[in-house]
Amino acid sequence: MIAASRPQYARRVAELLERDVDEDPLRQFSRWFEEARATGVAVPEAMALATASSDAEPSVRIVLLKG
Repeated sequence: MIAASRPQYARRVAELLERDVDEDPLRQFSRWFEEARATGVAVPEAMALATASSDAEPSVRIVLLKG
């Protein structure tokens, strides 16, 4: 079946606490990005970008960070 062909995602999800987040968002992003690379995430530069129209119609797309 389709479910059997899917990879198993068994990663430990850490709790995100405000006190543990760097005040500098670029520095925090760098930490998260390097952590993703170090743990073997296949495409750490891939992310979901979601927006909503003025009518509140959501839209989401996958984008790749280029710089």
